[in-house]
Amino acid sequence: MIAMTAQAESQKLKKLTTRDGREYNDVTIVSHDAVGIKINHAGGVGRIAFERLPSDLQKKYQFNFTKAEEQKKREQQLAIAAEQAIARELESQAKTRSELSEKIDANELSIAKIDGYINMMQLKISDAQTRRQNLLHNALIERSRTRTIYRNSYDSYGNRYSNPEVVPDKGGYAKARQYENESQALLDSISQARQLIAAAETRKKFPSQPAAK
Repeated sequence: MIAMTAQAESQKLKKLTTRDGREYNDVTIVSHDAVGIKINHAGGVGRIAFERLPSDLQKKYQFNFTKAEEQKKREQQLAIAAEQAIARELESQAKTRSELSEKIDANELSIAKIDGYINMMQLKISDAQTRRQNLLHNALIERSRTRTIYRNSYDSYGNRYSNPEVVPDKGGYAKARQYENESQALLDSISQARQLIAAAETRKKFPSQPAAK
């Protein structure tokens, strides 16, 4: 059985900073469960796992590691079933979200399974956003790296001397490009995850009718 989500008395925060340094602005905490909290914020909506929350919010919502792990396992099991069903539809010929809604068997994807799948995907998106932010930060650092080279020059008397010159570090540029490519891959994954969440939400709103016997 899936643990029910508790509707929290809406708490508004101007800024929420997680333990891993990610910041959310204009936050409204709308609900919580054993795994974490669901929020609306300036950038959209999200779900933040309890272990990423600051200690004051962990205490307020009575974080329990054992219960959180139990619910995560249940959500993972339901998410796998939902993900497999959605993947089968996407691989066949689901051209639009409405087609996807009509074709997914109502018995195969119950509302509980869809909710578990959506929760899991929201956590994946949140983690990917944090990783992407770190990659972009690292890329910026690498692009700012420089090195000093010395070029030989000659004065008007023919005397040779070394002239120092600061140039971009090619190794830093290569690393920056690698980080940026990884960041783009994460961005693509986030986009795909959001599309799958949208498809699942549509499935909840427009459940297909059981086949007539």
